[in-house]
Amino acid sequence: MVDISYNEFVEMISALEQQIEDYILENNIDRKKVCLVPVPRGGYVATIYLSHKMNVKMISSLFSFIPGEDYSHIIIVEDCVDTGKTMRYPHYIRGRKYGAKVAALVAKTWTPEDCMPEFYAMTTDQWVVFPWETKESE
Repeated sequence: MVDISYNEFVEMISALEQQIEDYILENNIDRKKVCLVPVPRGGYVATIYLSHKMNVKMISSLFSFIPGEDYSHIIIVEDCVDTGKTMRYPHYIRGRKYGAKVAALVAKTWTPEDCMPEFYAMTTDQWVVFPWETKESE
């Protein structure tokens, strides 16, 4: 089991921020057109931290998102991408179809290639417990 401390979590947020900032810079993306979208429930904490740290907008759900309206660069944020099941839900597939990227604090070593996040802070083959979790949960 990997027990992530609060300080390690903050370091992971910084690593994701740097990867995303590099992507924005390398692709000459207007920051005002970038928005972060959390995967319920695991992605909320990371999304809020990233949104504040990067000073970019956060929207609560891809359900209400209409591509091209307000934001042309969506980054879906998850705490841990494991089997890829969540990334295959229709609304996330819809988001990726329109060029959305995925950022995760953790990607499991066995995550299917088509579900692997573009940005991630670490990989592991162990169970991960984040600071906001009180126990191992699914």
